[in-house]
Amino acid sequence: MGSAYALIAPTVTNALIIHAEGNEPDNEDAADILSTLLAAADMGVLWGKLTEKKANDLKVMVNSILQDKSNYKTEREDVTNDLTLDIEL
Repeated sequence: MGSAYALIAPTVTNALIIHAEGNEPDNEDAADILSTLLAAADMGVLWGKLTEKKANDLKVMVNSILQDKSNYKTEREDVTNDLTLDIEL
């Protein structure tokens, strides 16, 4: 694992933990982690480690994970309460 990855690995791990816990937008640490990962994507481009497309894809993924939002900007885009959601099968 390269040193750049080692630097953000704990932040990515925390992002996935917050995502697994649910209700990400209500988590106090989510905004800081989101900012860090968005900045890391920009730095990856600056350092020549990521293309603009890959950085944008990373930003879309991180926003989806930590804000419960899609990048599609449709009328169905919402933030769902993960802790009380019932899905009938």
